Amino acid sequence: MAGAYTTFDVNSNKIEIDDNDARDFWLKNFQENSTISTQTFAEAMLKRYLNANKKVVNVLCKHIICCSGDGNKKDVSSQEFDKFVRRFGPFENCIENAQKVFFDAIPLKNGETEYQLVRWYHGYLEDCKKTILENPDKYLVREPMEKERWHLLTVEYSKSFMKDGKKLLSRNKKHLMIKRKSGKEILYVWNTKKN
Repeated sequence: MAGAYTTFDVNSNKIEIDDNDARDFWLKNFQENSTISTQTFAEAMLKRYLNANKKVVNVLCKHIICCSGDGNKKDVSSQEFDKFVRRFGPFENCIENAQKVFFDAIPLKNGETEYQLVRWYHGYLEDCKKTILENPDKYLVREPMEKERWHLLTVEYSKSFMKDGKKLLSRNKKHLMIKRKSGKEILYVWNTKKN
């Protein structure tokens, strides 16, 4: 095979994390590996955030950070970690900030607090149309299909209505933008209220 050769991107495994503390954390714990197991990542995060709720850290690692790009993945990439820190950083505060967005605090009778992942966040969905159409008059928040869009979350909702005696279902989507203000990340998310 004259003239046949293989090309590859020499930067494909380069660790590019904007937040300096987050990059130092990654390099200290995982060296130049661009992808690591979710379990290894969660263990390092638990050691870093000793005062954080262990359940919250594990859920964030295994369901928010890990699957922000692909719902079938079981590893964490440095790009997904960078996306998470960009959304909820700086690194020092990212777990606390993400907890405020993705968890409901449930006070227990013994005075402690239990944290439950909010029902509206669905992560990465291959078939979001099917999910939203099967749940009329509800909304879901998911990762955008464009994996590089760290500053967006996609909100999809459906509405059932009657027209000419027939029950119809419409579907719509909007983007929730994460905006930078004075060097800080601010995520605009609403709370669901129980009636």
